[in-house]
Amino acid sequence: KARNAEKKANAYTDNKVKESTDAQRRTLTRYGSQIIQNGKEIKLRTTKEEFNATNRTLSNILNEIVQNVTDGTTIRYDDNGVAQALNVGPRGIRLNADKIDINGNREINLLIQNMRDKVDKTDIVNSLNLSREGLDINVNRIGIKGGNNNRYVQIQNDSIELGGIVQRTWKGKRSTDDIFTRLKDGHLRFRNNTAGGSLYMSHFGISTYIDGEGEDGGSSGTIQWWDKTYSDSGMNGITINSYGGVVALTSDNNRVVLESYASSNIKSKQAPVYLYPNTDKVPGLNRFAFTLSNADNAYSSDGYIMFGSDENYDYGAGIRFSKERNKGLVQIVNGRYATGGDTTIEAGYGKFNMLKRRDGNRYIHIQSTDLLSVGSDDAGDRIASNSIYRRTYSAAANLHITSAGTIGRSTSARKYKLSIENQYNDRDEQLEHSKAILNLPIRTWFDKAESEILARELREDRKLSEDTYKLDRYVGLIAEEVENLGLKEFVTYDDKGEIEGIAYDRLWIHLIPVIKEQQLRIKKLEESKNAG
Repeated sequence: KARNAEKKANAYTDNKVKESTDAQRRTLTRYGSQIIQNGKEIKLRTTKEEFNATNRTLSNILNEIVQNVTDGTTIRYDDNGVAQALNVGPRGIRLNADKIDINGNREINLLIQNMRDKVDKTDIVNSLNLSREGLDINVNRIGIKGGNNNRYVQIQNDSIELGGIVQRTWKGKRSTDDIFTRLKDGHLRFRNNTAGGSLYMSHFGISTYIDGEGEDGGSSGTIQWWDKTYSDSGMNGITINSYGGVVALTSDNNRVVLESYASSNIKSKQAPVYLYPNTDKVPGLNRFAFTLSNADNAYSSDGYIMFGSDENYDYGAGIRFSKERNKGLVQIVNGRYATGGDTTIEAGYGKFNMLKRRDGNRYIHIQSTDLLSVGSDDAGDRIASNSIYRRTYSAAANLHITSAGTIGRSTSARKYKLSIENQYNDRDEQLEHSKAILNLPIRTWFDKAESEILARELREDRKLSEDTYKLDRYVGLIAEEVENLGLKEFVTYDDKGEIEGIAYDRLWIHLIPVIKEQQLRIKKLEESKNAG
């Protein structure tokens, strides 16, 4: 029966062979169909053969359904050697095709216990494994892209990109930007194509250039980790840098704190270091400047702290610090960095080891040039006070200067004395000692210092001092002669024992015993005369 069916089918097909020719008779087409049964399988086949005489080509199309007791049901379609096949059998459902389209208008339910897709071609292995544990994709090359012209995401091998046109708000400003984000080669890049800038994040740090430096103009900002540039001990640190821009650290409503275990260093390469306190509370420009003087070597550059409000860097006043180790000099300077002149120090108290005049000045003036001036002129060291000279009294002079230069007040009150006693207890001894005053010669002389200064002034034709010198003869005693007559208690000596002067204010007291003796003799003479 099977063979009879086959013969009838073939006969029917042969009778229906269509040999058709177009208007120019250049194409020949033949169709065929078969049903084959052999007990193990049933095969249903249709074919199409088309010969093109013009192009001299032959086209063969085969469509076949085979039901096999061993392999199951197979549907096969072959278009000139390009075969697509579907098999349902003991090994499941097997689909082999160049192109597969699955379209579920409403719903597709897919439950898979174990799924694996693998392609092996010239040692390039790609695989897709889907199981209850998850989805594993293992391929040498992968590409996934989704979205539209405005927004998209793309995965291409070792790169992930996101992009699109978005609206964003940054510090109160709304903008529409063409943005681009990329994850590749160990870095994350954020790109704003509208603004023309990028930001890179990697193991090294964060920067506007991928290498942290960039081309001409350099990086707008770089935060570098693992940096040892400023570490004396070689420890890894963090550095924030901008090549040509300003690095700012601000807080709108609170503090900025710099705290370190070791030193906190502030450096500038070509300009001063500025501090601006209370910029919102006090009007005007109020600036402290830390700067250095120009110097030819590293040992003579002095430091300045200046303060002022002039925008042209003409300050009010400042302090200058000497760098020389053994100099220890601190100076007050005016707004033009100059010392002396119009500079002033004001304080309640001051403590000094020594107060010296500035170089180029002759005197230190206290309060004014009239009150007290200490210094020197061409005649020598000098202390002068016109205020003292103009203030007069009728009292006796009591100013005393010791051989050490100490100025004091000479006193005579008992309360300033100790162990008061007579010079001689015997009256005759006191008289004998005191009569030496009668032997003192009265001398006259020219002052040596005044004469020498006057001579220099005449020789150089200029005044050497504020004082006026002239040749005047002085009358008095000579200290050495006072000592030689035994009256050394009225001679003054320096620390080395050399004679310096005479205590003229006390020398007269030796006239008291002499006058007493004379008064007694006069009284006796008068008594003797009156008795006679």
